[in-house]
Amino acid sequence: MNSLDIFSVRALMQTLEQIHSTMDLEALPEKLFSAVTALVPGAVFTIDELDVTTGVVTELTSVERLFPADIKKRVLELMPTHPAMPAYKAGARGAIRVTDCITHRQFQNTPHYRETLLPIGLRYQTGSSTLRFTTAPIRANV
Repeated sequence: MNSLDIFSVRALMQTLEQIHSTMDLEALPEKLFSAVTALVPGAVFTIDELDVTTGVVTELTSVERLFPADIKKRVLELMPTHPAMPAYKAGARGAIRVTDCITHRQFQNTPHYRETLLPIGLRYQTGSSTLRFTTAPIRANV
């Protein structure tokens, strides 16, 4: 088993503190990208959100210039058919590697890999689900 040196533990704790201290949800994506990029240099992070009730997909990227508009559009189109989507819909929480759902070889044969990751030089993908609670308008029955 590999162990972390004291500098890695310090960097990890600083990253967790930076993320946890962010109280403004609007600022969270930028803080998250900044904190994790410091921990994993050269990594690319996206937040792709699918509202399972409306089917609306939104997306934020840590490196905007990396994702051309046509690839962003295709990512959003493909999101509902992503190989990890059944796990999310079944209630899986936390980080889910695509290879937890299908083999890497199977993933390489999907449009998600061929049309969105491969053209920009990415080979692996891990996702994480989140719960977002919204309040519906209150309707009075008169």
